Amino acid sequence: MIRKWSFFHGGGLTPNIISFVFLLKIGFGFLLFVIYYFYYGNNRFTSDAFRFFDDSLVMYGALKTDPTHYLRLLFGIGLDKPDLALYIKEMTFWGRDFPHGLFNDNQTIIRVNAIFDLFSFGYYHVHTVFMCFISLIGLTALYKAFVPFLQKHKLLLLIGIFLIPSVLFWGSGVLKEGVVIFSMGLLIWSLFKVVEKPNVKHLSVLICSILMLLFIKVYVIIALAPGIIGFILLTKKNRWNPLVVYLSIEITGSLISLGVHNKIPQVDIITKLHFKNIDFIKMSERTTSNSAFYLKRLNNNPIEFVKMIPSALTNTTFRPFIWESKSAMMLLNSFENITLFLFGVLCLFFSKKSSNIDFKLVGFCLTFIIILYLFIGWTTPISGAIVRYKIPAWPFFMILSLLILDEQKLYSKLPFLEKLNVKIK
Repeated sequence: MIRKWSFFHGGGLTPNIISFVFLLKIGFGFLLFVIYYFYYGNNRFTSDAFRFFDDSLVMYGALKTDPTHYLRLLFGIGLDKPDLALYIKEMTFWGRDFPHGLFNDNQTIIRVNAIFDLFSFGYYHVHTVFMCFISLIGLTALYKAFVPFLQKHKLLLLIGIFLIPSVLFWGSGVLKEGVVIFSMGLLIWSLFKVVEKPNVKHLSVLICSILMLLFIKVYVIIALAPGIIGFILLTKKNRWNPLVVYLSIEITGSLISLGVHNKIPQVDIITKLHFKNIDFIKMSERTTSNSAFYLKRLNNNPIEFVKMIPSALTNTTFRPFIWESKSAMMLLNSFENITLFLFGVLCLFFSKKSSNIDFKLVGFCLTFIIILYLFIGWTTPISGAIVRYKIPAWPFFMILSLLILDEQKLYSKLPFLEKLNVKIK
């Protein structure tokens, strides 16, 4: 099906390439299972790799009792009724220990797995294949959205989107990340299509992907929002200065956050980040994670967040530090951080003239990366969690680097890259 579906073709993608990536993702998905099952001891209570799948089996089991129970659990109808209480009580992670947030994304990923159960009949590894497939759709959509702007960097774009190790690993398991990649990729692809030439199909995909992100990882759509607004404005008003537009949006967003702070609890991002910071620190203190590090407890004061910006960005960009790596996986993560950061520096060194850089797209990527990194850095005191949470930003970091790269300067120093790039055109 992958080889025949036209969505996976074009822009340098061939059936062989996409099939290779899909098989590679399945391999990484099974590797994640092996690590969590054998190395971490098959802990069904603490491991995200199993606990949402296990809860989905409870919902799937409702089909045998009463199919309407399954449908009501799936769509959230009458959850407070006594006939559903038995299922909800049996699902360990339907609720959350720390309920601060706009939506309960635990319930979303349980429901996604419950839909997969209709086809897998409760077999875990089938879910791995499904997650690999939908995350491949998201990565392909992201690639196809940006490849028109990076025609001379197809090889590097392909590597940067599909083959970053942490994106392959965490985006191929039975986890929330696969759904995030799926939703995010389709959002960006459909957004670019709608801005270029609106139609019902692309607008429908855009709306559905936004809703999916809202219910699976709301902070990702919040981080994307300034870039989306800026991209739309600059597409309609291409004479406007991108720097002024993106800074104005960021300042406006910050002022709105300050305006609703301690006034409208439902959308008070500052307070929610404050509680997330406290909750995550409490969780790290009561677990035995070997990648936990000291993180300051934030007061519910905007000034505290501003003061913490440098450390938040540093933690998200570089942790786990090499000298803190206590396992092979942490060491690999450290080398990945350093390698990709140095690639970004290399692209900066071989950058285009400013007049040749598309700052509309640069600003789109940069605002998303910075905001997402701040959200993670403000709240997350575990290096392993940081590695997972920032994988939506890695493809954008690679895209950002390629947008400023002057390929002729690079190829003059590394001519073998030009030969490889020609092969996939």
